[in-house]
Amino acid sequence: MALLALVLLAQVPPAQADPPISQPAGPHAVGLRVIQPAAPREAGLPAQVLIWYPADTSVSDAPPLRYGDLMATRLSALRTDLSATQLREGRAQQQASLMRRLGVSGQAVLDAPLQARSQAVPAPGRFPLVVYAAGVGGPADENADLFEYLASHGYVVVSSVGMGADGREVEETLAHVEPQVATLQALIRQAPQWTAADPQRVAVMGWSWGGMSNLFAAARDPQIGAIISLDGTREPALTRQIDVQRLTAPWLYVSRSPDTIAQIQRSGIDTTFSLLNAAQYAEVTQLIVYPMQHADFVSRRMREASDAGYGEYSRAEVRQAFGMVALYVRHFLDAHLRQQASSLEFLARKPVANGAVPHSLRIDIRPPAKP
Repeated sequence: MALLALVLLAQVPPAQADPPISQPAGPHAVGLRVIQPAAPREAGLPAQVLIWYPADTSVSDAPPLRYGDLMATRLSALRTDLSATQLREGRAQQQASLMRRLGVSGQAVLDAPLQARSQAVPAPGRFPLVVYAAGVGGPADENADLFEYLASHGYVVVSSVGMGADGREVEETLAHVEPQVATLQALIRQAPQWTAADPQRVAVMGWSWGGMSNLFAAARDPQIGAIISLDGTREPALTRQIDVQRLTAPWLYVSRSPDTIAQIQRSGIDTTFSLLNAAQYAEVTQLIVYPMQHADFVSRRMREASDAGYGEYSRAEVRQAFGMVALYVRHFLDAHLRQQASSLEFLARKPVANGAVPHSLRIDIRPPAKP
């Protein structure tokens, strides 16, 4: 009996292999394309772009993807000239790193199936576009599970790595904001040529640094019709430079459990300016998610972090909260890019009425001021 119990235990997949989003997928299958633009520098594009899109459910001959396949795209994010041998060695290094962190369960994470299929036949029609800005040094797939979820509900999601000035790591200066803003603008222009993206229905989304960079882009590009910041950077020295007169698109700011006054004072955070208050000409929806910390807003962490990385709230509690974040992101997009009345009603309800665990979420919606 003891041996049988050990065998059965070995067959149970680790928590990391569970899909990070507990919400049901939408009606579409999901495809994934990896684009390596010709002469990207001249076009203001990154060396590699990942695109998640609604796929035709009647065609299933596209090869299924595993999480390890997605991780492998990071190897060619900045260098597209790697040989097959170099790519194999890179994947072996990724595997070894994950196994050191997670033990034997690391292999189950690499083998976990994804919803997306490589080069799947696109679904007919045109779909709203979401352009994603990664966090500092983050890979294009850092929120892949969220991208799959949105694609299954009829959105095209385009993402690339986030880099600073001259291809260096991001530093907290305006000079390092501009490259990511330029990339967002280039991706918005180019995406309809790669996919069935509707250029008239565009949103920008980002985490951390990317959740701030997309605000700079939205203040400059009237084509952007919705903004989503996933615990975006709120550095006043930078956000003061955003032209709030031109920041008029509806903005969803999703944030972690707020710091206490004592924590804010110890951190020396400048509290004299808040873009959330200054952006008076945009409808601002703030969703506070108490179980989540800053790093929890990317699905990559839930896949690749050990249980030791979670504190007061368990992995299961964070997973449930992340599922609610995905649900709110989808309804926000449906409300403002598709003008769906049911989604506006969803946003207006208390989170517990939408399925949230009591006291885990709080939402505040501030209507825009008249110009």
